[in-house]
Amino acid sequence: IPLGNSPVSNLYLAVLPGLDRVFVTVVESSQVKIINGATNTVEQTVQLTVRPRLIAANPVTNRLYMALEGTPGKVLVMDGTNGLVIATIPIGSTAAGEVAVSQSLNRIYVTSNDPVTGLWSSVLTIIDGATNTVAGTVTLPDAAVRVASDATNGRVYVGAAEPASTVWVLETASPASTNADLSALTLSSGTLSPVFAAGTTAYTASVANGANAITVTPTKADANATIQVRVNAGAFSAVTSGQASGALALNVGLNTVDSK
Repeated sequence: IPLGNSPVSNLYLAVLPGLDRVFVTVVESSQVKIINGATNTVEQTVQLTVRPRLIAANPVTNRLYMALEGTPGKVLVMDGTNGLVIATIPIGSTAAGEVAVSQSLNRIYVTSNDPVTGLWSSVLTIIDGATNTVAGTVTLPDAAVRVASDATNGRVYVGAAEPASTVWVLETASPASTNADLSALTLSSGTLSPVFAAGTTAYTASVANGANAITVTPTKADANATIQVRVNAGAFSAVTSGQASGALALNVGLNTVDSK
């Protein structure tokens, strides 16, 4: 597939299979070529003002992440559906190196190096793909050179070449939830009053005198949230979102059920 450029020595590729598109960073011309996988032709050329280098794709969000050449380090975010630049994220004083994407966590992992000395940094930068901001950093014992992510187990693998050849395995976790709301709440017996609303945190319900237990079915609003319930100030127990809790024993009279 001709790219329409003079001979170049630096090309990096990423694929979005859901869009049947291939993205090629042409470093020397500061361009991104978008190839139509159905026709094997270049259907769009995006001209940038800074040279893009290594590139990684998130096939879930259809976004591309490119390490930009030079300092301070930056990562460019592109919408794979139309080739528009969404954001440019600063990552620190050293140049962005390799880029890897965790599609299950929507996180991007970036190594960096000093273009003057050629030395790699021991700091791995973690970008939140939802907000396009730096979520944190991890400092490794050795210089972080290569990085890859496993979408199945959520782990990140970082290759270090200095001072010894080592591969570091990082155990990752889902981002903490910032939304404690429920999207739904039902009872096995009785009717909530007032009617459920996400912003309402206190309800009452009445059950028949003979009822000695009840279950609640809470549904979380945030995919990363967890839910626990208890009755009458007892121990909290975990509940799967959208499924009934275990039986909550009731006393005659007033009972208090808490969810968090």
